[in-house]
Amino acid sequence: MYYGVDGCRAGWIAIGLDKAGRCEVLLLTEFSELGGRLGSASLALVDIPIGLPSRQQPDRGCDRAARRWLGSAASSVFPAPARQSLYADSYLGACDINEQLLGKRLSKQSWHISSKIRQVDEFLAQYPLAPVREMHPEVAFSALNGGRELSFKKKTEQGQALRLEILTRCLPDAPQIVATTRARYPKRASLADDDILDALVGAVTASHQADLATLPPQPLRDERGLPMEVVYSRRCLEP
Repeated sequence: MYYGVDGCRAGWIAIGLDKAGRCEVLLLTEFSELGGRLGSASLALVDIPIGLPSRQQPDRGCDRAARRWLGSAASSVFPAPARQSLYADSYLGACDINEQLLGKRLSKQSWHISSKIRQVDEFLAQYPLAPVREMHPEVAFSALNGGRELSFKKKTEQGQALRLEILTRCLPDAPQIVATTRARYPKRASLADDDILDALVGAVTASHQADLATLPPQPLRDERGLPMEVVYSRRCLEP
């Protein structure tokens, strides 16, 4: 099974695809709930920073590479926090720790996802061989679109239609998967439409396992040995 995982207000959405075309959709409270399925999974791609910066290695080259790739959408790549700042009791406390270690304060966007970063980081500390790698949905969509920038932002109706069109080129069942998932979890306060698309592009990308590449091509590793990478597919289907 190939999983794409994205954070949402309810916790996490995980979409799995297998080689026979079967699909599994899970809404999870904690990332660790996916653990039992990863034993037999080929790969899970998650939209969360995995290799984290430190005083010894403050620069995540994958973030710079992803921003260059995305061009006008570069702001969708949030700066990753230092691992120690994930355990702060407040935003100001996290900022102080991050500034001490990395020389810069923490963005509000990074603070808002810090609990999710911590969940994945703690899971990988316990299961370092789990087949979990980092992706960024906008890089993944652009890669499947021949490396071209997407014309519309993902929160817009046009943006979601474009992303679904890209997915459908790779996976003809994509519209049905999205519609079925939306019907199963109708409360948009817990699960936004773009969360479903982001998880599905992760699953589609993971299913291209033999054709995966990384930003940068030779990722550095963090203090725990986790790669600082953004995974994308070199396989694209032209419109």
